[in-house]
Amino acid sequence: MEKFTVIPKIKRFMKKDKKISKDQIKDYNRRIERSPVLRVHLELLQQAENQRIRDRDEIRELRDEVKELNKHLSCWCENYKTAERKLIEEFGEKSYEYEIVFGLR
Repeated sequence: MEKFTVIPKIKRFMKKDKKISKDQIKDYNRRIERSPVLRVHLELLQQAENQRIRDRDEIRELRDEVKELNKHLSCWCENYKTAERKLIEEFGEKSYEYEIVFGLR
C-alpha cells in the first residue's frame, strides 16, 4: 500500500465520532486495501492535502519575497526623501530645479 499521510488525520477525526468504534478505526487500513471505493476517496484526499502543502509552501516563499521587496523599497524611499531634502535645502521649493525634478514643469 502506498504511503498516505492523510490516514492519521482521518483516524483522529474518526475518534471524535462516537458512532465509530475503536475496532473500526484500527481496521481502517485493511478496509482501504480491500475497498476500491475507499481507496479512490483516500487518493483524492491525499491529492488535496498535497496541493494544500504546495500552496502553503508557495505562500511562505511569496511572503518572504514581499518582505525582501519591502526592505528594498524602504531603502529607495529613504534615498528619495534624502535627495528631496537636499534639493530643498540647496535650491528651495519654489526653484526651477525643484520644479524640473518633480515634474512640475
